[in-house]
Amino acid sequence: MTIYVTTDTPLNISPTDPEWKIFEKDVANFVARLDSSSKPLQYDARIMGVVSRVERQVDVLVEGELNGIPIAVAIECKKYSRAIDVGEIDAFVGKLRDLSVDKGVFYVYDGVTAGARNRADGALHPKVLLRESVSGSLVVDDWDELLPDCPNENCYGGMVNWVASRQPAGGEDVSWGYCDSCGTFAFSCRDCGEVESAELGSAECFTCGAKYKLETVDYQSTEIGEVFQLSRGVD
Repeated sequence: MTIYVTTDTPLNISPTDPEWKIFEKDVANFVARLDSSSKPLQYDARIMGVVSRVERQVDVLVEGELNGIPIAVAIECKKYSRAIDVGEIDAFVGKLRDLSVDKGVFYVYDGVTAGARNRADGALHPKVLLRESVSGSLVVDDWDELLPDCPNENCYGGMVNWVASRQPAGGEDVSWGYCDSCGTFAFSCRDCGEVESAELGSAECFTCGAKYKLETVDYQSTEIGEVFQLSRGVD
């Protein structure tokens, strides 16, 4: 049965709860504290699958806004006596697609195999974040990785896959990458941090005015040559 959880109404953890359920409730209460302005999250939710047309169970479902962006996130919690393997991540990815949610977060208590970590890192549409407990404690979470950051205004939900970083003389690195949805070539401005699109070896930040030049760009291999900053942004 679905239970709604907020910071004011956290889940009660009973001494008789099995360890896996305690972990689930810990995660639900932890996530509820991350953004108290959002709608109440749902614990042990039941959602009808879009493809399977059967009811699917979700440990924690978050619906609302993150930094002003509407988003639905399904959370899976696993506390086994062994490390999570690639099969569990595959099953979670299949569930996410069936539920048609925006993103997924997989909380793990006892570690993951290298294959499982690679599978989670490579999941796209929807994206999966893998979160591991440290010494039995949940890490301080940052869900910015779940927020769409493609600079193409016609792209909804696209995430930039940051594949390269180059440093013009005298400053911090400039990151470059490609949207996993529409393929837009994007960069993160060194001066103000905004994500903007780049074309034909040149890039301009429309927030601060900084301009860059890329010596070479190989769009197939994602190789980027020297980067030159032509002008600094306005403070």
